[in-house]
Amino acid sequence: MPTSPCLKRVRTILHLLKEILVEKSQAAEKVEEALQQMNQVPPSLGASSLKEHEVRDLLGLSQDDRAREIWSLNEEDIIPVPTIVRDRLRDIREVLGGDPTNEATCRWILDVILQTCIRMEQQQKKERCVTLIAESHLELRVKYNGDDRILSGQSDYSIWYDNRGMSINTVICEAKDEAGVSGGVPQCLAYMGMVHHIRKQEGRINAVVYGCVSDGDDFTFLRIDNEARYSKWSSPHGWNWGSKASNIIWTHLVLITQSASALSSPIYSAKKIKRTVDNASTGRQYWRLRIGSSNEDKIMSG
Repeated sequence: MPTSPCLKRVRTILHLLKEILVEKSQAAEKVEEALQQMNQVPPSLGASSLKEHEVRDLLGLSQDDRAREIWSLNEEDIIPVPTIVRDRLRDIREVLGGDPTNEATCRWILDVILQTCIRMEQQQKKERCVTLIAESHLELRVKYNGDDRILSGQSDYSIWYDNRGMSINTVICEAKDEAGVSGGVPQCLAYMGMVHHIRKQEGRINAVVYGCVSDGDDFTFLRIDNEARYSKWSSPHGWNWGSKASNIIWTHLVLITQSASALSSPIYSAKKIKRTVDNASTGRQYWRLRIGSSNEDKIMSG
C-alpha cells in the first residue's frame, strides 16, 4: 500500500528528531565527562603566595652551606660589561630622565642585558646553543599539607639549552612588589624547584638549575644542585653603583649562560618553538608549561 505524503513527512520528522535526541545525549555525556575531569583537577597553589621556607619544604629543597664557595669570583675572572650594553642602558636613562624605575623600565633594562648576554654566547658557537624565552607559566602536581595541589609559577624569562623535555637552565624573574628583589626570591625558587623536580623525573644526569631576581639594578642569584640543595647570593651593590658592581653582576650572568651552553645538544634547532617530551614514563599528567600568551605552545607530560 503506497505511503501518503503526509506519513512520509511524519517519518522524516521523527528520524530528524531521533538524530537530534541522540546528538543531545552524546553532548550531555561529553559535558558530564568534562565535568568529571575538571573535578579531578586539584586546586591551584600560586608560587607567589608561598614564603621561602614553604617552597623549601614543599619541593624537598635544603639550604646549601657552600654559598660563598659557589658564588665567589677571583679578580682575574671578572668580565667587563660590553660597551654596547653600557651605551644602550645610558640611552634608556637619558630617555627616562629622572623618572623612577617601574615594572616597564625594569623590563627594558633586563631585555638589554639578557639579550646581549645570550647573543654573545650564541656567536661563540656555530650552533645557536641557547635561547631566551620570555614569559612562561609552569604547573606541577604536588602534595601540600597532605592534599593534591597544582603548584603554578611564572617566570619573566628563561634560558633554554635544548628543545626537548624540560631543558630550562635558568629562570629570571622581575621584582614586582614593594618588597623588592627579596620578595621575588620565593617565586623564583619555586619555579626553579619545579624545573629541578621535572628534570630529575626525566632521568637527566644534570638537574642543576640557576635563577635570578632583579629590578634592573639589584640582582640576587640562586642555584639548585643535583642533590636539591640551593644557595643564593645578592650583589652588595646595584648595577648602577659603578662599573665594579655591574662587572660582577655581568660576570655571573655570563658564567650561568655558559653553563647552559655546555649542556646544549649538537642537534639543537632554534627554529623549533614548541617543546615536546617523552611521556611514556607514567600514566598521568603531572606537569604543564605554557610559553607566552599562547595556549598552544605548551608541554604536557603523562
